[in-house]
Amino acid sequence: MAAIFFIPQQASAATTLTSGKWVTGEITDTTTKQTYQFKLTKPSKVTVEVKSYMNELEAFVYNSKETNMVKPMHFFAADPTNPITQKETVYLQAGTYTIHTNRVAFSGQTGKYQVKATWKTNGSNEVEPNDEPNQAQPIEVNKTKIKGQLGLDDLADYYMVEVDRAGKLTVQTKSYMPFLQVELYNLAQVQMTKVNDFQQATNTKAVTRSGSMYVEKGQYLIKISNTGVLDSMGLYEMQAKFVGASNNEKEPNNSPEKAQTLKPNVAPITGLISFGDRLDYYKLNVPKTAEVKVQVKSHMKWLEVSIYNQSFKRIDTHNYFTGASDQLLVSKTLKNKLKTGVYYIGVKEMGYFGTYQINASIPTIVPKAPTVKAVKKGATRVTGTTYKKSQVTVKIGKKEYKGKSNTKGAFSIKVPKQKAKTNIYVSVTTDSGTSNYKKVQVK
Repeated sequence: MAAIFFIPQQASAATTLTSGKWVTGEITDTTTKQTYQFKLTKPSKVTVEVKSYMNELEAFVYNSKETNMVKPMHFFAADPTNPITQKETVYLQAGTYTIHTNRVAFSGQTGKYQVKATWKTNGSNEVEPNDEPNQAQPIEVNKTKIKGQLGLDDLADYYMVEVDRAGKLTVQTKSYMPFLQVELYNLAQVQMTKVNDFQQATNTKAVTRSGSMYVEKGQYLIKISNTGVLDSMGLYEMQAKFVGASNNEKEPNNSPEKAQTLKPNVAPITGLISFGDRLDYYKLNVPKTAEVKVQVKSHMKWLEVSIYNQSFKRIDTHNYFTGASDQLLVSKTLKNKLKTGVYYIGVKEMGYFGTYQINASIPTIVPKAPTVKAVKKGATRVTGTTYKKSQVTVKIGKKEYKGKSNTKGAFSIKVPKQKAKTNIYVSVTTDSGTSNYKKVQVK
């Protein structure tokens, strides 16, 4: 049962305190309660000290809602020759605060004491009120660095971040509080990550922790809160960091009906399994019976990759990528002899999130390399013939020049003026994949 304190009614008018300066008070038979006030214009670290020369003095610190902000101070066995000093430090938001002093109810004690409040702003740049999701302070990823504080009158702070593409969102927090908790939510307020391992933190020694999640484009909430333990209030620093996934899959592709076409024998597609997108589908057309290889490179240790026929009967599956991490891709290949038809490949989350690469190869249908006409010194075009209405790529050094063949298969790709003995590489891409390069040298 909580203790009940009886505050006598005989009180003096409130005395305004100046930071760092002692004020002397006296409890008498006619003035059994005295009041002091101080005003904070910004969030601050506040130390309240009371030095009592009288027995059975009590001191309390309240906010404007009469909520006690520090542990009540009780002075027993103090006397004019043996004063007792107590000190409490607390983190408070901007506002007006009151210190009440009084003698213990019915004690009859009188005497003098001194009161001092010292406060110092902490450089906080959080914008209050931000105690609820609908009050979340907007911050920019990779830019805004927050310095905030939590106290008994401010147990939680919310922040809103927005990312313009899919990728990895990381909340890095430096805490001077051992019982801090940092959570990341989507706008439906479903928790995505939680970090609370700050037990070694103190008011003078910070502990830094990070929590990450792969997310889709959109807005997200960061909640920083405290358990409400009086001795654990204090400062924190936080920054939201974001790295795009560089995935080139075509969303939405989370059902067979919306499956993205996976062209065989071409460069891999980079996909992303995120908190908000846990399943991707790809559609593969096999033009004739052949051995088909589906290669998946995963940054996730567990990822379910399955091949289905058009009736959605599973043909093959694989789900472990031992050793995979954000820094390491692990490759697995599913090999199957497939008949002519349409097949689906499902990539499904299994407790891990991150990027992967997927491609399919059907060696027997790889297009033939284009026929390229001789290229002479000073030429500004590369010409030849290949499959009709197909993409032609000309590679010279590290640069590529692209164009399309016409309805008869002829192509003419514009390039910079060529020097003698320059090597030129030409390939073609069709629905069956990308050919090997045809090499020609400028004459």
